Amino acid sequence: MVTAVSQGESSEQLAMPVNLGSNERIASTVIGGALLLFGLNRLSIPALVVTALGGGFLVRGVTGYCPITAARERDERIAARGRLAEKESHGGGEERGKRPNAKAGR
Repeated sequence: MVTAVSQGESSEQLAMPVNLGSNERIASTVIGGALLLFGLNRLSIPALVVTALGGGFLVRGVTGYCPITAARERDERIAARGRLAEKESHGGGEERGKRPNAKAGR
């Protein structure tokens, strides 16, 4: 039997992270199984599409990983870093929480 784990890598490093909650996993598994069975019982192009969607939902539910959710979360982290960097660059070097002294010239 050939394994996908190479030297220096554990199976935990290769596993996809779980980014779905248990309710979402259950719903994806049930819906995916239903769509898969529905599509397999028919012979047409639309049934093939339904079967593929069902398979995708089934894999999503069983693994607990959704690449769309992962991409959305990554984009949200990048946007948050951008907002933080923008806020820091517009701070003008002033200490946080202190307002500039408008009467400094007097």
